[in-house]
Amino acid sequence: MNTNGHSRTVTAGDFAGLNAGLGWKRALRGLDYVRCLEFPLVFEALELRPGQRMLDVGSRTSIFPLFAAVREEVEVHATDLDPEVDLLQEHVDRLGGRMKGTVVVRQADLRRLPYPDDHFDAATCISVIEHVPGEGDSEGMRDLARVLKPGGRLVVTVPFGMSARDFFLDETVYSQDYAGEPVFFQRHYTPETLESRLIGPSGLKVHRRGYFGEAGFPFFNRFWVLPSWIKPVKAAYAWASPFFAGRFMGTYDSPAPLTLQSPPMITANGAYLVLTKEA
Repeated sequence: MNTNGHSRTVTAGDFAGLNAGLGWKRALRGLDYVRCLEFPLVFEALELRPGQRMLDVGSRTSIFPLFAAVREEVEVHATDLDPEVDLLQEHVDRLGGRMKGTVVVRQADLRRLPYPDDHFDAATCISVIEHVPGEGDSEGMRDLARVLKPGGRLVVTVPFGMSARDFFLDETVYSQDYAGEPVFFQRHYTPETLESRLIGPSGLKVHRRGYFGEAGFPFFNRFWVLPSWIKPVKAAYAWASPFFAGRFMGTYDSPAPLTLQSPPMITANGAYLVLTKEA
């Protein structure tokens, strides 16, 4: 039995099952390939206990905060700067009695969180903070640390490469409108920038850090990230994303095994941080 009291390990299939039950569009789209690894990894790292209060930033359309409340007797706050996060409330209502815990949906900026100091027992930031422009990722880490209780735990995942890179798009990106100038999309972190941009500014203690991605066949870039004209083909196998992720992705103590050390903008390579606030 795990230290958090789970009777069995949480799997990508558990998340995919809940996702598929929220409507045919989600079922057809399937659970994102990379989230098939990230979600179970983050959930197990949290070690949630009944009665705790948890914050998930960048929730938008994520299944993660819903899953946490279905699985555990916790109070989950699902937040995002994008007003689309309000649509999560429909899924909360649909799940109804299946939930052991509760979900509070709220529009919020992770750089200026509308919560008091020392408010949450746990917090998650799953492939989100890399999309905050400028020094916003460091600002966000400081504010996440602020709202975390002493002894609390923050789990963060970000894209990873052996060279630090910022990527811009000529289109509207999430809540940032395109006005003729390239709009910041995301950055890739390196061992150095994990320290300088995320860990250092947070002031939190590293409990665990690691890496994830593909160490062999690059399934993600061959079969998941497809040109728009062929994307409909993915509908034939998107439902099987937990199988493919289990076959081709893994977690590692070092980034050395990852297939692409300088990956393209959209990548399955990532790093995860489990940080704690000293009591």
